[in-house]
Amino acid sequence: MEHRCAPRVAMQVNVVVHLTGTTLVNGVTRNISSDGICFKLKEARDLRKDSGDKIKRNQLVRVALNAGQRLVIIPALVLRKQDNAVALVFSEDTSSKKQLLKDFLYGAPESSSGPLRVGGNA
Repeated sequence: MEHRCAPRVAMQVNVVVHLTGTTLVNGVTRNISSDGICFKLKEARDLRKDSGDKIKRNQLVRVALNAGQRLVIIPALVLRKQDNAVALVFSEDTSSKKQLLKDFLYGAPESSSGPLRVGGNA
């Protein structure tokens, strides 16, 4: 079972999880915090022989989500996959990432509309 230190916010935001260069999984968040997310796969077929089957525990992935007016791409680690839900923990703990997610989750003003990549070579 996962334990997050930061408070979770129940919200639905579209996410795209990049498993490899060309393998993508689409989903909608169930809850999100500055530490990680839990999302539901958009289609049940993603759990079968399509890309959902390729999601493995402890796999490094990249998560793309719209944080208000910004596209945010964050490296993450797969914690679990159960039924139609996948839980991820953000793999890098930088103050800029935490501040960005806190601003998005708790309503701080946005300063730019361009994409923002947090950590890694996303």
